[in-house]
Amino acid sequence: MKSLVVDLVAQELLKRGLSVERSKSISGVSGVEHVFDVVGVKDGEVVLAVDCLEGLADQTSIVSLWLKLFDTEISKYVLVVAGEISSEAERMIEELKINVLSFSADDVDGFSRSFEKLLEVL
Repeated sequence: MKSLVVDLVAQELLKRGLSVERSKSISGVSGVEHVFDVVGVKDGEVVLAVDCLEGLADQTSIVSLWLKLFDTEISKYVLVVAGEISSEAERMIEELKINVLSFSADDVDGFSRSFEKLLEVL
């Protein structure tokens, strides 16, 4: 399922004139290397990073993602969840203002439309 999400995200970023890198490793301020599932690049700069999380998105996974964003100073980020989000994680996502989209293999077109709309406001 993750490969399908990565393909859909990459196609949309390419349509918008961005270069796309998959499984992109970005060095954080701390020196730690962090991997993002897809990044959109323009003029050599990362303009958007996207990760796909399969299964349960819980507090631990959200804290881990937030630390990755903080360390890499990525300002435009989307988390795609192909699974459930715990109520605690939902509160953290809202508090940390992380852009989240749900993905279901049963509604690929709906996901694509939602991702397109999100990109318009990022």
